[in-house]
Amino acid sequence: MYSNRKTILFIAGAKPTYPRNSGILELLRKNYDVIEITSPASSYIFRFPIVFLKFLFRRRRHFDAIFVSWMGHPIVPFLKIFSRKPIVFDAFLSLFDSICLERRKYKPSSFQGRLIFWLDKISCKLASIVVIDTNTHAAWFTKTFGIPRKKIKTFYICADVNFFTDKEEEMTDDLFVVEFHGGFIPLQGVPVILQAAKILSTHKDIVFRFLGNGPELSQMKKMTDEMHLVNVEFFEKFVPLTEVADFIQKSNVALGIFGLMGKTYRVIPNKAYEGMATRRAVVTVDSPAAREILTNGKDSLLSKPGDPKDLSEKILRLKNDPKLRAKIAEEGYNTFKRVCDPELRLGQINDFINEAISIHENRS
Repeated sequence: MYSNRKTILFIAGAKPTYPRNSGILELLRKNYDVIEITSPASSYIFRFPIVFLKFLFRRRRHFDAIFVSWMGHPIVPFLKIFSRKPIVFDAFLSLFDSICLERRKYKPSSFQGRLIFWLDKISCKLASIVVIDTNTHAAWFTKTFGIPRKKIKTFYICADVNFFTDKEEEMTDDLFVVEFHGGFIPLQGVPVILQAAKILSTHKDIVFRFLGNGPELSQMKKMTDEMHLVNVEFFEKFVPLTEVADFIQKSNVALGIFGLMGKTYRVIPNKAYEGMATRRAVVTVDSPAAREILTNGKDSLLSKPGDPKDLSEKILRLKNDPKLRAKIAEEGYNTFKRVCDPELRLGQINDFINEAISIHENRS
């Protein structure tokens, strides 16, 4: 039987289970026939050669467009050598920003820094449509890499509702639990959270629980010891999303990010969406990106950047005002449902693909 469904070749450098990739794949399969090129290998060193080889073997199959998901920066130039099909590139984040400006692994002026900058720029330039996580971030891509703003589309991160579901009842016994889960990287501003915990250390029923692992974890644990914080607990491991959801559900407040670097102001973190989806009161940094979807005092509390005193006051306010906490949790959940509505997101994906195909046809 004839089908007019378009066929999309989906390719990604990260694992297919990475939230950004699994979410987009799920949406694509609702409207398209999908040729998936991914790898579950443990490292990018192995995954990139595998997906390159898979593409070479499958490139002669019929498909209407290519959707390059995270992490696809090295993939886009490779694809352009072998295919003239339109590309929707979910850049999501800048590698130059993450590696050189945030984590400072290489100096921006070094050979490696310039190479990474070029990779960001050329991958966006070669794609028909570039997808980014916030409008603020999109504007930064235009300013930094010279990518036309009309070419960049916003697709918010959201959260996987297969794992993160609303649960109105708080499961914290006699304690007031403030949770943070993440990869302990600079933009998250974990030192600000620990300093807020110090300020609130006289409140014996407030406990801060951290879940995850990452580059700054050992430093944060050392900081905790030096500050003699007995109200801080670390659960040092990476866990499946189901366990992350359970961790949030056993809290009263879900924390976002609080760093002072530029990237902090341009993104809305997974953890904020996940807190809202789980119907918990969210506190995160007050930033242009956050204010794209959040309203301070309505669906979240937005904290001054890098200010542990303000963060501690926000947390104490939520503890002392259960009605406000419940209101913010409920309104945050409503905001999540509005911004992350599956039909809305599917429509956005359709628009990205159709515009990419249209641009390609007009150039042919």
